[in-house]
Amino acid sequence: MFEQTVLSEALKETKSKIDSILPGTFEFSSEGEYYIQDGLKLRISNLATGSKMFSIIKMLLNKGEIDNTTMLILDEPEAHLHPKWQNAFAEIIVLLVKELNVNVLLTTHSPNFMLALDAFMRKYDISEKTNFFFLFRFNVNIYHSSIW
Repeated sequence: MFEQTVLSEALKETKSKIDSILPGTFEFSSEGEYYIQDGLKLRISNLATGSKMFSIIKMLLNKGEIDNTTMLILDEPEAHLHPKWQNAFAEIIVLLVKELNVNVLLTTHSPNFMLALDAFMRKYDISEKTNFFFLFRFNVNIYHSSIW
């Protein structure tokens, strides 16, 4: 019980950030899987793709499925998000690393998303826990890589 209380306290900020974007709850029954907000039910399958990114993280957190043994693999998580939500998602990823010591493997083509991740890593002082790998293609046969 003590561990759950400590974990809940550590996740308050992360959950609050997610709730500011996706404030509803989820219902799973024999009738189907629903997202519920202000008394309105919407099938989870009908949520926008960007909303589903937040939904997945929210459901995993609510079920206690994310912890320090978790490896989140995110392929272009910003792809279907409004720029404001891209920044919010970047902050949530950083908070999961900070608060739960989650491992994250992330790919993106978005320099803006990378800048948001970098800014939040600095804000929450976790830069020492991170590595970036860039691959640049100079022409058809020449590649250059660097670690940031």
